[in-house]
Amino acid sequence: MILLATFQWKDQIPKINEVNTAFGLREVSSSNLSKIRASRFPEFDVKRPGDNFARCGTCDKYKELRKDAIGGFEQAMKWTRKLEKHLGIARAHREYYYAKRYYSQTYPDECVTIMHDKMDHAKTASPIFSHKNKELDALVKLPVSVTGMIAHGHSDVRYAHYGLDIFPHDSNYTIESMTKLLRDLEEPPKSSFRELFLGSGSTALFRSILKGAEMCKTSLDPQPERLVGATPLPPILNVQMDNAIGEDKNRYIFAFWSLLVAKRIFREVYVNFMIVGHTHDDIDALFGRWSMLLKKENFPTIPALMKSFMDMESIPTIPHLIEEVPDFKIFILGSILDKSEVLIGHTKPQQVKFYLDATGCPKMKYKLFCTDVEWLGEKGAGIKI
Repeated sequence: MILLATFQWKDQIPKINEVNTAFGLREVSSSNLSKIRASRFPEFDVKRPGDNFARCGTCDKYKELRKDAIGGFEQAMKWTRKLEKHLGIARAHREYYYAKRYYSQTYPDECVTIMHDKMDHAKTASPIFSHKNKELDALVKLPVSVTGMIAHGHSDVRYAHYGLDIFPHDSNYTIESMTKLLRDLEEPPKSSFRELFLGSGSTALFRSILKGAEMCKTSLDPQPERLVGATPLPPILNVQMDNAIGEDKNRYIFAFWSLLVAKRIFREVYVNFMIVGHTHDDIDALFGRWSMLLKKENFPTIPALMKSFMDMESIPTIPHLIEEVPDFKIFILGSILDKSEVLIGHTKPQQVKFYLDATGCPKMKYKLFCTDVEWLGEKGAGIKI
């Protein structure tokens, strides 16, 4: 867990000693606090000044404008109101996701809520060593991208897809990752049947990459006495995605969601995006804790990397190696609106709904923000993809 850059461990000593005194315990010195922190709280780390966490440009703009205005005057109050409104909308989107997450966990037969995000692939290039040395640092590393997904209340819950940079990271890649996840959710949990890489290793390259992958089975929970069977997908899909236009928010991705409804795999699909600059949530927190571990230990192979992610928390993250990415763009060509009818303006809404109208035609509606009351479309009707 990343703490604020202004946080100082030594500043906590007076508070700790005050509590210790109240309970009749010994005072803690600075050196003892360092030992306690290293042994009991290794997952907590202070944000380093100048690190590359993306900040919200809108927040920064309003704060700068407010700082330049004269305090207490109308201009300063104007930017304060705008900032508060912006933060209120961002908070509403986060709380909306929390509500859908709870609903998915409580009523898994009615809906599934999926959080989908990608990790910075610079942190997962293989092999990974905690310390650099000149001999090893000169070697070429294998770029590995990791897509993390949490299917709240369903099957194995946590999944991670590992892919080499031989595949473009576009909408095709996102669709392949999502279809693999949906297939896994329809099958028995891998933690129950203990089959992680069944059917993997399609080429010599991927077989060599997965050499030693048996180690990942040791990270699974003990096999239950009674095996857990497959369960059908619920009628409603809620997806929480990053606000990346090239990978998650374009007409090909929207056509994929529309196709899921047209094929009646789901009755309704809701796709939600948090406000840009306010997208960090549970999957990012999981990535953050993992990236801290990657700095402390050596992971010379991709299976070792996969196992380290599985061991992060009590619920193991099920790994999968992406070995092919079908071209959905070519598949949908001729069935998606184009030229003068092409979908426009679809990057602005933060919520999109896909459904079938009364005639059985797949349509979509949208909201600019989750706080809006009405779903928008063409004259009250849905938009055809």
